[in-house]
Amino acid sequence: MSFAKSKATVSWQFPVGAATPDGFIIERKSGSAWVQGAGVGADKRRFVTTVASLGKKAGKKVTVRVVAILGDQRAESPSAAARVPKR
Repeated sequence: MSFAKSKATVSWQFPVGAATPDGFIIERKSGSAWVQGAGVGADKRRFVTTVASLGKKAGKKVTVRVVAILGDQRAESPSAAARVPKR
């Protein structure tokens, strides 16, 4: 995860040779729960959004994970955390 001005970029790699997922969901941590965010197509490996849409402000920590969807199965990535830079 990286930040540039008010934008946040989440990127990931998908294992070579693994079954192609139907798509991905970006989730963010809110307290002890995971909140579903945007869905992206199976051909994507990067998602760009605003820091505000992640529900965080400058100086606060954001924790996200990527969930691969394949039929009715889910494969969750380890979470990644970063602090939103102060402007």
